[in-house]
Amino acid sequence: MPAGMKVADGARDRVFDLRRYNLSFNLVASIDALIAAQGDVHKSRHDNFFRIDNLEETLDGVVTPISYYIFMSAEKESEPNKEKRIRIYVESAYPLLANVPAPHSKRVLPFVEVLGKIWAP
Repeated sequence: MPAGMKVADGARDRVFDLRRYNLSFNLVASIDALIAAQGDVHKSRHDNFFRIDNLEETLDGVVTPISYYIFMSAEKESEPNKEKRIRIYVESAYPLLANVPAPHSKRVLPFVEVLGKIWAP
């Protein structure tokens, strides 16, 4: 394990992933673009949804297109005397890796439809 990269996670240790961290700076822009374009998401088998975003990653001066998976969930918040809203949670986000199978789903839905079902089930 690289020095200084250990992250305690309950009973096991994990390694901080600098690549995933750097890519995470694109999350807000990716979700904003999804909303603005009224794009589609895929329903996952874990009762959440994901978006496949196409990003460009620069490593050692070389720009490479990558597939970036953003797993999300959402819930309606309605506290007394406050404006109702939907909060979107990013559960995980990572680039496609050669040794990891890509997530897939045959169920593609418009993002606004997913949010609409949360707003008024």
